[in-house]
Amino acid sequence: MSSVKLKLVLKLILFFPFLMVSFYAFYVLKAYRLQQKRKALSSQAGRQFPSIPLKDVHGNAVSLDISGTRLTVIDFWYRNCVPCIVEMNQFEEHLKGKEQEIAVISISVDDAAAWKAAARVMTPGLLS
Repeated sequence: MSSVKLKLVLKLILFFPFLMVSFYAFYVLKAYRLQQKRKALSSQAGRQFPSIPLKDVHGNAVSLDISGTRLTVIDFWYRNCVPCIVEMNQFEEHLKGKEQEIAVISISVDDAAAWKAAARVMTPGLLS
């Protein structure tokens, strides 16, 4: 075998274990991050939502009133999150008739112009 082929075979033999260890480390790290996120979220369940300054669709300052229903869903979204938009479009259908039991508050993390443009597309009557 020539020296060039020998070097190539040696590189491949040494590279394969490195590649396998890299994939395993990525998988373990991803599972660990998911576990940490779940732990962080579950530690907040049942706690009172902090008071943060918010604006409604007309630009008026509002505070969250979550005392009117038994369960309140606070939905954070942004304009380029397709699953967020799909989820928001399903709220009305799934919650019909349960308005006294469940409230949904959708909070956009976009600036005002961006979320208003997205809201016009999703729910045309919302901003009138």
